[in-house]
Amino acid sequence: MTRISYIHGPVPVDEFRDRAKEVGKPDYINPMVLTDGGMYLRLMRNQVKTLAQYYPEDKKYRKGLALIDNALHRGIHGAVPYIGAVEPSLYPVMRAIDVYKLRRQPAMRPAKISGSWRDESLIAGPTQIPDLREFALWWWFQDADYLKSKKVKQADYINFYVATLENKEVNTPEDEKKHYYEMRQKYTDQKYIINLYNDTLQKFAHHPLYNFLPQKNEYPASVITKNILHSAGVQGLAKVGGWSVNNMALWTRNAILQENITKEVGAMSPEKTAFALTGLPDELYAQFIGTGQSANTDRPGATKVAGDAAIGIVPAVALAIIALITAAVGGAFAYLQSIEQRKSATAMASVQGWGTEAYAAGKGDWIGFMTPGNTPNTASSNLPLLIGAGAGLLLLTQK
Repeated sequence: MTRISYIHGPVPVDEFRDRAKEVGKPDYINPMVLTDGGMYLRLMRNQVKTLAQYYPEDKKYRKGLALIDNALHRGIHGAVPYIGAVEPSLYPVMRAIDVYKLRRQPAMRPAKISGSWRDESLIAGPTQIPDLREFALWWWFQDADYLKSKKVKQADYINFYVATLENKEVNTPEDEKKHYYEMRQKYTDQKYIINLYNDTLQKFAHHPLYNFLPQKNEYPASVITKNILHSAGVQGLAKVGGWSVNNMALWTRNAILQENITKEVGAMSPEKTAFALTGLPDELYAQFIGTGQSANTDRPGATKVAGDAAIGIVPAVALAIIALITAAVGGAFAYLQSIEQRKSATAMASVQGWGTEAYAAGKGDWIGFMTPGNTPNTASSNLPLLIGAGAGLLLLTQK
């Protein structure tokens, strides 16, 4: 039986399927009611949780989950006591907790209100208020100065204020009602986008794969061009959602990991997924990853990957990677159609080629590529060598 080596021991290839069955759906991410750091930490939690489910025998993932849950329970002002030494593989978790405490601004940028008061959708307003508390928190994050000017001193008071605005028997100034219905419309549109990302990001996350390339290598021209386009793609995804590119990069990274697991490729990072396309021998992966940091460490998506040198050759899995990248083209195109329904596609207009096969990563991009000190890859095999699904936290180093 073919086996793939991991930092914590060999795992049979046919065990991919069994391990994948143990991995559940990631927790729902709702930037509307999170700080920027809170979104970052919850995304980090999803990643560690996924790895803990995939590798239940590795206690460090459960330890990482405990650290994150303790921090979330205590809040941004609470101390995070930890007795005992923290192993290096968990340093990114501790850094993520620091980010949680430092980035206290709303995860979503303040909404730009658009539309006319004569627009029927704004005049009519909502007939019911789904999850009023969520809307209240989002409105407070987006519009605190305005609400304070209306004597709404904190988010807890918004429920009463909204009820007043909804009450036709109360003589509310026209400008206040206008502003309220504009915010309600904006809330509805943004909630749609958030649900879309939670439900479908995994289907097209492989489309901007080269956003995560290690920076130390001299890439072929095609890879360099697509690296720029893929980075622009992640930035566009963030702009549509209204949150930071850092958080969008981590969300995309998680989705690539999740889709690799779901499709029985293994718990493989974006860096490893890209390396599968090079056709290079697996022993060159350590040179490919270089210092272990993603392209442009000052760029969103920078990461340090532990255990990446423990790799194996699985041609069938390499074919599965190519299939995932191909499927992601359709998912990316469907995403464009979905955001056009909410007139949110402007942010992606500058991302040239998004949703096309020409934009996608491919093994043909890598002809002539070599790692430092080795000969160029000129192979045209349809079965490129692939690293195994190594363990190790795939976490952002960037604060």
